This record gives sequence, C-alpha cells and structure tokens, in this order.
Amino acid sequence: MCSFLLQSGVNRFFEDLSGVSAAMMAWELVLPPDASKDLAHNTEVIQSLFKKDEVLDNLRFSKLRHALLTMTEESFSRELKLSFSLLNQQDALGRTPLAWAAAQGKPGKARQLLEAGAASDIVDKHGKTALHWACAAKAKEVVEILLYHGAPVEARDVIGRTPIWTAAHAPDSQEILALLVERGDEIDSRDDIYARTPLHLATYQGKASNVTALLKIGADIEAKMTSGRTPLLNAIAYNQLSTLEILIENGARADAIDKTRGEGVLHLAARFTPPKVMRRLREANLEGVKLHARDAQGRTAAESFRLERPGSYYAEVDPTEDVDQAFDDLCL
Repeated sequence: MCSFLLQSGVNRFFEDLSGVSAAMMAWELVLPPDASKDLAHNTEVIQSLFKKDEVLDNLRFSKLRHALLTMTEESFSRELKLSFSLLNQQDALGRTPLAWAAAQGKPGKARQLLEAGAASDIVDKHGKTALHWACAAKAKEVVEILLYHGAPVEARDVIGRTPIWTAAHAPDSQEILALLVERGDEIDSRDDIYARTPLHLATYQGKASNVTALLKIGADIEAKMTSGRTPLLNAIAYNQLSTLEILIENGARADAIDKTRGEGVLHLAARFTPPKVMRRLREANLEGVKLHARDAQGRTAAESFRLERPGSYYAEVDPTEDVDQAFDDLCL
C-alpha cells in the first residue's frame, strides 16, 4: 500500500496536524534511535519507500543527539561543553537531546543535560515532553531526575494526555504511576477525544499490574468516558479477562450503559466475549443489570448475541467451548 501511494505521487514529507510526515514515521517505526545514515540506506524497508531521499538529513538530528546515543558519559560531558548551543535544539520530530536521553533511559546523560540548563518543558510534534518519553521507556530514575529538576508533571500532548497516561500504557509501571501522582499528576486525567482516564487505557490494553496500581492510589473505578463507558465495560468490550477480574474484585458496578449504542454488560458480552469471560461475569454481582433491556437499535442482549455476534466477535474461537450455553447461563 505504501509503495502504491508513493508511485501515485503522494508527498512523503507532507505533515499532518501534529507536524509529522510519513518519512518521519517510517524512520521512527523501522530504525533504532541511534541509526546511522549508512544503516538507513541499507535497510530494505526504508530503501523500498525512500530510495533517493536522505531520510536522516530530513530529520535534522543534531550532533549532540548522536553523541548522547553513542558516547560514554565522560565523553558526552566534553561534547556537551563544545556543543552547548545545541542544548535545546529540536530535530524534525520536535525532540531535544533531553527528550532522546529520556526515551532511551539514560539517567546520567539526562542529569548532565539538565544541569547544563536543558529545558524540560519543550514539547515535540506530538506534544510530548521529556517526562512523557521517560514514562514510555519505564525509566524510573530518569523520571525522578526530571521531576527533581522541575519537569511539568501535568504537561499534555496533542490529544490532552499527561505523563501518567504514558506510564499507564507501559507494562508494569506501578512505581512510576505512584511517583507521578505523588508529584501532582491527576490520576483521573482525561484525554481530549473520548474523556478516557488512565484506568480506561490500562484496562482495555490488559495492563493488569497497572490497573491494580491505579486503583490502589485512588483511580475512580466508575469513571465514565463521553460515551458513558466505564473501565468495566471497556474490559468486556476488549475481552480483557485479567483486568476484568481486578475490577470485579474491587467492586466495579455492572449497571453502566454505553450511550453510543445503548449497550450494557450483557449486550457487550453478547457481541465480544468468549465463554470464559461470560462465566466470570455470571459469578460477579450483576446488581442493576436488566436482562431484557434494549440497545439503541431496540435489541435485547439475546437478540444481539444471535444477530450481531458473528460480525463483532474477533477473538479466537475454541471449538471445545459451548458459547451458546455460556451465554444462556449468563442470562439466567
């Protein structure tokens, strides 16, 4: 598809609303952060898309960025003095050397940059700060260093996500999540698109340890998205048994309704879940759930199971499981 679009004359350097082009995305997704020009030119995927383009030149990576990725801390200290004017220089992705040090989990070099006066509040083309990138890398020591030097803990990216969102997305980030909340990041911070919280995110992505950590430090288990969907409904819709278990054990209510389609627990289970999830829901407290409630199309959960499940269910099918029986048992 990419080759077809390029052959049709698509501009590979056209930037989206956040200032990111296809060339930038290709580099980010395919090549390692310390890739050299030679490596870029010898990487088959890059070559197949950008045969005649100097990809790295277009990304405008600075000498200081290359130094922090390749030099020892001692050598980097010397280079930092020589290249001081590049301290806060942004590349085509909008990232500074500090953002790269954070993304690569390099605490020593992050400290060197900050002590030299690097700004921690500069945002890249995605609106992310160095703290966002440190959280994405699960680099706790870098997070601590950034916070010590005053990094903005409630900085929002282009769709309103604070660093705690990035931490909730990275597996097993319990300590970083607690640290961010302790320093002032709002635990139920919402994005600008669906009004999701970090708990919604961790739930539907199956990040069980992060769900446990967020609940432990006070996340709202009944937080509703714009649609009215709660973390519990997210766990069901995305077929995440591990996080569903945690939410049920922590007393999540089962009577919420997703206003987009008028669906509750039973309708979502009918369309999306395998028998094992249905069985777990049957064991839970489904107080307030109405068996014969109708969705926005006027269908009951039983009708949705019969008419919509074939086109909605995307998980693996276990031929040894009797899904009809599991759903009937859930609706008893």
